[in-house]
Amino acid sequence: MNKALIAIGSPKQAHYYRKVADELESSGFELVIVGRNKECTMELIKHYFDTYEISNFDNNLTGKFKNIFLDGYFYYELCNRLKPNLLISTVNPALMIVGKLLRIPSVSFNDTDHAWMSIYLTYPFSDRFVTNLTYRDDFGSKHKRFDGFTELSYTNFDTFKPLDQVSKRLKSDSKDKLIILRFAAYEANHDLDSIGFSKDFKIKLVKILSNFGQVLISSEKPLPSSMSKHALNIKPYEFHSYLYYADICISDGSSTAVEASLIGTPTLHYEKFLGAKMGKDVTNFLGYLDELINDYKIFKTYNNQSELLKSAVSVLDNSQSKNEHKKKLKKLFVDKEDFARALTKISLNLLK
Repeated sequence: MNKALIAIGSPKQAHYYRKVADELESSGFELVIVGRNKECTMELIKHYFDTYEISNFDNNLTGKFKNIFLDGYFYYELCNRLKPNLLISTVNPALMIVGKLLRIPSVSFNDTDHAWMSIYLTYPFSDRFVTNLTYRDDFGSKHKRFDGFTELSYTNFDTFKPLDQVSKRLKSDSKDKLIILRFAAYEANHDLDSIGFSKDFKIKLVKILSNFGQVLISSEKPLPSSMSKHALNIKPYEFHSYLYYADICISDGSSTAVEASLIGTPTLHYEKFLGAKMGKDVTNFLGYLDELINDYKIFKTYNNQSELLKSAVSVLDNSQSKNEHKKKLKKLFVDKEDFARALTKISLNLLK
């Protein structure tokens, strides 16, 4: 029997690799799930999977270099013990290096074009390097592309089923509008030359948007006391149901912004680049966002906080914003292929 080891390093990866795991199991694979104690990743893994292993994680830049060696030893021991014949991860240098040393076929996925540090530590050791079709760089014969978005595998509003407990909770605490704010930590290696919302703007945003309805905040870092009453204190697996029911999502993290948009909620994204990238927007570095913005017109990104706020007010003033947004999504759902099926097909072909 084939055995696949899937390394999950973030909450987003937990969502899309759950779907990959389903596809692999349907193809006869036994699974080894490995997760990191990062944010709520392990809580999601415990919710989605019955058995799992836990790897090391140190959330600072020095720690991330150290992780390569600590994780390398962990994965080397794990692979020798459990004998997988396929390794799958999202730009995980330690796992790909171990795969090369032990001659285990490996598939590395990446949808963040400017995660250069992880890419160049991962690509040379991967047997297949998988990206979106719109990925900016070309890595030659082992670079495989799929025409879609990972988020579509778990946040397609046509197939997504919101949790009953969230629906009941919101109905019992209903206001005119539901506004979801997402504040990212900006601690990933690809965040080194960009920033999210300023502290002062977060306070201003909450104050103004509270006039339209209920403001709930998901934040990777602790909120100041002035905003603590808006904290979204829920189980991680409930979050997408809140996005589903929201009238707008405003996020300085691109992952949540794309999830919200594809689940049928008008979404505004903010990110400001520094240094050599100053003045550019995120579409210069993330090809899939460029496609969502320019080809499908279902996503908006800003590097000016005041302009984003004006757009937010405009969306909330328009009672048809959500219906208009959903109509635009229909063509995308027809055009795009499923990520989990595409990655499984690439993996099976690698093992032939």
